[in-house]
Parts: sequence; structure tokens; C-alpha cells
Amino acid sequence: MTIKQEIQATLKLAAPMAAGQLAQFSLHIVDTMMCGRLGGLALAGAGLGSSFLAMLWLPATGVVSAVSPLCAQAYGAQNTHLIKKSLHQALLLSCFLFIPLFLILSYAQPLLKLLGQPPELLPLAEQYLQAARWGLLPALGVAVLRNFMDSLGHPRAGMMVAISGVFINILVNWILMFGKFGFPALGIAGTGWATTLVNTWMFVCLWLWARQTPELCPYLPTLPFWRIDPVVMKELLKVGLPMGISILTEVWLFIGTAFLMGHFGAIALAAHQIALNIASTTFMVALGISNASSVRVAQAMGKNQPQAAYQAGIVGMLIGLGFMGTMGILLWSIPAFFIGLYLNLEQSENLAVFYLASHLLKIAALFQIFDALQVTSQGALRGLKDTRIPMLLGLLCYGGIGLGSALIFAYPLQGRETGLWIGLTLGLMAAGLTLSSRFRSHFKTVSPR
Repeated sequence: MTIKQEIQATLKLAAPMAAGQLAQFSLHIVDTMMCGRLGGLALAGAGLGSSFLAMLWLPATGVVSAVSPLCAQAYGAQNTHLIKKSLHQALLLSCFLFIPLFLILSYAQPLLKLLGQPPELLPLAEQYLQAARWGLLPALGVAVLRNFMDSLGHPRAGMMVAISGVFINILVNWILMFGKFGFPALGIAGTGWATTLVNTWMFVCLWLWARQTPELCPYLPTLPFWRIDPVVMKELLKVGLPMGISILTEVWLFIGTAFLMGHFGAIALAAHQIALNIASTTFMVALGISNASSVRVAQAMGKNQPQAAYQAGIVGMLIGLGFMGTMGILLWSIPAFFIGLYLNLEQSENLAVFYLASHLLKIAALFQIFDALQVTSQGALRGLKDTRIPMLLGLLCYGGIGLGSALIFAYPLQGRETGLWIGLTLGLMAAGLTLSSRFRSHFKTVSPR
């Protein structure tokens, strides 16, 4: 396959994956936008709660997402029995992970207090989390089913279901937050319940979609569901735990800066939340490209075609760099357009948040390139089932270089909000360069055609 053909194949797979990622993330964007209509304090409180939720949920999805390279390589090798076992054990693993995460979220307020968050935001974050915690189990199930379907070349299901979730989320948010159709006005708690209901909806839809698809239905688990396969579960954990830890360290870089931003007050936290949401939206497309690259690499390795695997990884990186570079230019050029989606810029009380968010977006425009490189490199490495060394690199780059430099620039050098975002940029730059080098090191004697 030529590079041009690989680009076409990757884009064909990446387009619905990226659309699905955007739709999934837009659930969070909608929550933030609608909470912004409740005021700046509500926006900051919801941002704090969702950040704490993401700190737990995202690493857990990383663990269960190991089903993707396992199923993709098995699909390339035409091992249908292993595909079914991998899906079953991944769904079972999501049930096991749900229990400790639920318990942690049940004590969110005292934990956030220990992290030094503003006292006025703690009750608001608590309201959101006490409702949203019930949606963790279906959310993990959604992650398993989407990765399973993507790995077998059926990304359209995840895209369509996620898009349907966006519209349902808007409707349910509107009803529960503002008390429509006889329901009480729950405010931020209504956002949390909407999140739970939408995650449940998406899991049920994906399951029914798989049941009705002849290419997918034979792989769905049958009774007894609770039977553990030690060999497959061990492989899932071997690949998935480093993936989860890698995501945890990256999340800690971003969520950790959110907690640190809370030390500078509600205005700083609200501006950070808006700028990070905007930057994260563009990242969702790069993540979709990364997932497509992972599938392409894994299927090629399953067919014992290292030349094709290397080419797929490099093409994924180039596509990600091109897209994120373009978005960086837009974020730098028209920040008011993006921020206006979250705040009413005609209200004087929002001006302080606007000015700070505009400044942070200019920094975000710079780290887009490195963010694209690190996420597409990780996707390619996952396709090789290479997750342990990338985990260690993540600990160094995100936790050491990124968060460490953020602390230095923000406090001793008195860069405050700007200093924290400089740390984000340095961490992403280090990760992008080291992870892409790691991928290339697997193919020292191979070059794309």
C-alpha cells in the first residue's frame, strides 16, 4: 500500500472516530456552556467537579481500551475466538473498576478540600459528582464497546450513538437544570444526572447496535458473564494498566493545573476551564486520528506486515500534526469567537474571565502541535501493544517535566496562570518528541514507501 493509499485508508477510519470523539466530548462542552448560564461561580464549580471526575474516569477508560489492540491484532490474524474472549473480559473488567471509582466519588467533597480548592466551590462540585458518579459504569461500558467496534472496522456505530447523545444531553440538561415540564430545577445536580442518563442511553444503543450487526453479534459475551479467563484478563491488564497510568499522568498534568489554578481564585479557574475546553475540543479530532492509527498498526501487525504498520503510524502522526497546526492558527487569530460560545461577552462581570482566557488560548495555540504528536504516537505504540515504556515516558514528561515546570513557573517565578500553561506546553513537547522516537525505534530497518 502506498502512502497516498494509507492516508486515504486512515482518513476513512479516522473521520467517524474523530466525529464520535467530538460528539462524546461535546457532552462535556454542553454541560459547561449551560452551567455558564447559571453564572461564573456555577461554571467554576461544575468545572472543578468534572475535572475530578475526569481524573478518575479517563484512566479507567484507558485500562479497558486495551480491548482495541487485542481485538485488532486478533482480527488481523483472523482469531475470532480471541476477539470474543477479549470483549467479554474487558466488559467484566469495567465492572470491577467501577466499584472503587464510585466509592471515591462518594467522598469527593472532603477530598477536594484536602486538595486546597476554594471553599465556595466545594458544595457545587459535590452536587454534580453525587449525580454523575452513577453514570461511570455505563460510561466504561461505552468505552469498551466503541473500542471493540472500532478495532473491527465499524466506527460508524460509535459516531452515530455519540451524536444522538449530544441532543439528548441538551434536552435533559435543559429539563433538569432549569426545571421544565414539571421537574424541579436541580441546577448543577441536573447536569450530573443528565450525564448519567446519557451514558446509560449510549451503552444500551451500542449494545443493541452490536446485537443487530451480523459481523459483531457473534462476539458479544454470553452467560456465565462473571467467568474470568485468567490468560486474557492478564493480557488486558498487561496492556491496559500502563495505558491507564499513562492517561493518569497526562490527566494529572491538565487536571493538576486545574487544581493549582483554583489557588488563584474562581476567575482564574473559570478562564482555565474555558480555554482548556476549547483546546480539548481540537484534541478530540487528534484522538480520533490516534485511535484510527492504533487500529491500522495493530491490524498490520496481526497480518505480520511491519512495513505497513510503520507506514500507518507515521501517516497518523502527519495527519494529526496537519490538523492541529491549522487549529492552532485559528485559536491564536480569533479567540473571542471561541470564548463567546461559553460566556456572554457583553456582560461586564465576564470581562476578567474573557481577558485571561484569551491569553491562555494563545499559549494553547502553541502546544497544539506537540499535543498532536504525543497522542498519535501513543496510538501507534498501542497498536504494537507497547505500553509499558510509554507509561514510564509519560511519568517523566507529564508528571516530571510538565507539572514540575508548571509549579516552578507559576510560583517561584511568579508566572501564576501563564506559568501553569507554560508547564503544560513543555510537558506535551517532551512527550511528543520521546514517544514518536520510541515508535520509530521499533522499525530501525523499515521505512515507508
